[in-house]
Amino acid sequence: MPQTYMPISWSYTISMAGYGFAFNNQIFSIQLVKTGPIDLSGGNALSYNVSPWLTIQPTDGSASPFSVADLAVTATITSRSCSVTTSSVSVTLPTAFASNLATRSTGSTPFNLSLDCAAGTKVYATLTDASNVSNTSTTLGLTPDSTAAGIGLQILNGSTPIAYGPDSAVAGTTNQWSAGTAAGGPMNIPLTVQYVRTTGALTPGTVKGAATFTMSYQ
Repeated sequence: MPQTYMPISWSYTISMAGYGFAFNNQIFSIQLVKTGPIDLSGGNALSYNVSPWLTIQPTDGSASPFSVADLAVTATITSRSCSVTTSSVSVTLPTAFASNLATRSTGSTPFNLSLDCAAGTKVYATLTDASNVSNTSTTLGLTPDSTAAGIGLQILNGSTPIAYGPDSAVAGTTNQWSAGTAAGGPMNIPLTVQYVRTTGALTPGTVKGAATFTMSYQ
């Protein structure tokens, strides 16, 4: 049987000969209304029984009330989601010279976050600075084993530097950003990372940064 999406409506014709009134070709509609967070941990079946009576009254008062007994409504709730196909990404940046940082950034290197998604899934992401989880700036700090100073890393979505936020999938979390709507199947989120000049003296050395990403499917 093909899937039927909400709202559902149907027509029903009744005959009540001898009762003095009848409703003919009545159209009833059922709408699924979200009243709060959807929890599918106990299963995805929704069942609602209208018991013992559902009474329907035409708004124009043209007919007497019509009562339906023991109407049962069942539905299956599914959530759009993705699976992450690249849970860890290592990016090697080219060697940078101090003179290249006069314009504040250099060494732009592309990389992807890869997912497999159901069609129509709205994908959001949050990057978190693993070395400083309270960081909400657009500069990724260096890990403690880095030996360079006066330099940081910047991850960009297109030409926009991404600001960091908490490790949370809650909709609207700080600095959560939209990665687009999935067409169905493999989905790549193209990003770039580059060196960026920060404050303080510039000290040559090794540069390492660590960020985590949290996906939210809405």
